[in-house]
Amino acid sequence: AKPSLEKPSPLALDLACDTGLIASALARKYPHAEIRGFDLNPAYVDAARARCAGGKVTLAEADLAERIPCEDESCDLIAAFDILHCMPDSERFLAEVRRCLREGGRFVGAFRCIDGEDDDCALYADLAAERGYLLLPFFGICELLATSGFVVEYMTPKFEAIPGITGKAAEKMLDPVWRELNAAVSAEGGQPENVSHGFVRMAARRQTV
Repeated sequence: AKPSLEKPSPLALDLACDTGLIASALARKYPHAEIRGFDLNPAYVDAARARCAGGKVTLAEADLAERIPCEDESCDLIAAFDILHCMPDSERFLAEVRRCLREGGRFVGAFRCIDGEDDDCALYADLAAERGYLLLPFFGICELLATSGFVVEYMTPKFEAIPGITGKAAEKMLDPVWRELNAAVSAEGGQPENVSHGFVRMAARRQTV
């Protein structure tokens, strides 16, 4: 089968498009495609419009935790990078992604994940959930996608060698989500140094029921 965007008049979405890096890359590679990008932050949407000026890209503000503003089974590809962890209801979000994809449509992205000692990973996951974040180990993300109606084509974890907060250099590499959780794990008697932070890069297809 042809890749999702190598077909006449395809539609691709970039969810949580930030400043438009992914949307602009898709527009360059697939100039025949319609690209739509959405983000909750109006400043990011404005920056994405500037980056994507002149291309076949539409950008708009949207609360993706509520609904993806797209018709049922209309998309050939949906990209979502570094967004799943901050969705208040991950299963609902993935159901929305699946709703918008055509049969055989592709879902690509990168999700935050954790790896390390079981007890400390479990504490991380619990404290993250209390704060509205989703942090799962690698295989937990595989299971979540499978139960949400996707067939995983490939999935590659990449863990950073920055466990815990071990100095100013490491602290600068950790964004506020990790710093907040490291402090919370320490306060609960856990060991942040036993947990590695990482991303899972993945591609999956909408499963036909």
